[in-house]
Amino acid sequence: MTMTAKDMVHAMNSEALYITGGLSVDVRIVDVKQTYGSIRYQIVPVKGMGERWVEGSSLLLKADEDVKIGGTD
Repeated sequence: MTMTAKDMVHAMNSEALYITGGLSVDVRIVDVKQTYGSIRYQIVPVKGMGERWVEGSSLLLKADEDVKIGGTD
């Protein structure tokens, strides 16, 4: 999946659900990049500390939890 710069800007500051290892964490997207054909998102927890770059396939939009924002990375 490719994203335009406009799509990337639109994704920033969105809230999402990060799913990893049986946990679901509320996060905010703070940056987006496309690397080697893969879209990656820098996320921070809504509550808590830290940041992480993740593949889009592990994120679900908060507005529509049935739609993965990164497609099928």
